[in-house]
Amino acid sequence: MIRDEDGQLVGYVFVDVTHQDYEGYVREAQQIVSDRVDVPAGYRLEWAGQYQYLERMKQRLTYVIPITLFIIFVLLYINFGSWKEPLIVFLAVPFSLIGSFWLLYLLEYNLSIAVWVGIIALAGLEAEMGVVFLLYLQLAHDKWKKEGRMRHLMDLREAIHYGAVQRLRPKLMTVLTTFIALLPIMWAASYETGADVMKRMAAPMVGGLVTSFFLGLTIYPAVFFVWKRFELEGPAIPDEIPQPESGRRLGWWIALVLLLVLPLLWWLWSGGPSLIGVEPYQVVAQQQVGDIQIQVSAPEGRFTSGDNRFRLTFREAGELSQVETVRIEFYMPAMATMPAMLIGADVSLISGDEVESRVSLPMPGEWQMRIAFDTPAESRNTRINIRAQ
Repeated sequence: MIRDEDGQLVGYVFVDVTHQDYEGYVREAQQIVSDRVDVPAGYRLEWAGQYQYLERMKQRLTYVIPITLFIIFVLLYINFGSWKEPLIVFLAVPFSLIGSFWLLYLLEYNLSIAVWVGIIALAGLEAEMGVVFLLYLQLAHDKWKKEGRMRHLMDLREAIHYGAVQRLRPKLMTVLTTFIALLPIMWAASYETGADVMKRMAAPMVGGLVTSFFLGLTIYPAVFFVWKRFELEGPAIPDEIPQPESGRRLGWWIALVLLLVLPLLWWLWSGGPSLIGVEPYQVVAQQQVGDIQIQVSAPEGRFTSGDNRFRLTFREAGELSQVETVRIEFYMPAMATMPAMLIGADVSLISGDEVESRVSLPMPGEWQMRIAFDTPAESRNTRINIRAQ
C-alpha cells in the first residue's frame, strides 16, 4: 500500500502502550530516537495518535480550567453577595483532590481527558457541598446573634457546633445522593460499551467526595470560626475551651464508621464483585501440556474487546501444580506479520498454582494466547486459542 500525507510519502510505526501513560512513553521514546536516529534532510518525524490528542487536550485545559473556576467563583459571589464565602469554599477544593488522586492511584488510572473531565466536575460538586456546609453554619450564627447569645467565643463555638454537628444529616444526604449514583459506574463491567471512559470520569468524583466530606466537617467550621471571631463585639475568653461531649461522641462514631465501611468497600472491590452483579470466573479454555493441565477462566466465561481480567490454573494429575515465572502474550494469527498486534499481558502471581492477569485486546476475533512458564523442574510453553467477542 502506498500512503501519503501532505503530498509526501509516509510510513507508520504502530505502538501499543499498555504498561505506561502515553505522555511518559512518548517523552522517553523521543529522547531515545533523538539520540540514536539520524533523520535525513527532507524527512520529518511526528508523533500522532492518542499522544496528539493528549497534547491538544493540555492546551485547551490551560484556559478551560481557569474559566471554569472563575465561573464557579462568580456564581458563588452572586449567591452569597460577598467574596469571603467563595474563598472559603475554594479552600476545600485541594482537599477533595486528595481523595481523587489516591483513588486514581489505587485503580492504576493514568491522567487522561476523561480523568480531567471528572476533576472539573468535582470542582462543581465541591462548590455545591461548600454552599450547603456554609449555609448551615451561617444560619446557626445568625440565629445565635438574633437571640442575643453571640457574646464571646464560647457562644460562637456553640453556634458553629450546632451548625456543623446538629445539621449533619442534610449534609450527609447531599454527598450520598451523588456518591451512590456514581457507584454503578465505578463497578460497571469493563466490557460494557463506554465503561472504560465513564469509570475514569467517575473515579475523581468518588474519591473526592469521600475526603472532601470528612475534611469539610473539620475545615469549614475551623475557617468559619477564625473568620467570625474578629466580628465579636463582646469580651473574649481563653481559647482553651473544653470540647463538648457530643463532639467527642461524633468523632468516635465517624471513626467507627470508617473502620467498618472502608474494609467493606475494599473487599467488594477486590474480592467480592459477584455480590454487585459481576459474574465469578468461569472456565474459557483448557490445554494439556505434558502432565500439566492449564485452565483459562474469565468473568462470565468470555473474553471481549477491551480490558479483560483472567486467571490461569495449573494442575498436575488432578492436583494443583507449582509454577514460578509466567509470561503471557496475545496475537491474532491472521495478522501475525504485524508487530503491533503482539500484545503482552500484565501478570501478577496470586499463589504458586494460580495466576491472575490483565490484557487489553483492541478488537474482537480469534486470538492465540502464548504461555511460557517455569516449574521447579523445567520450562514449558504452549498456545491456547481464545475468541474475543
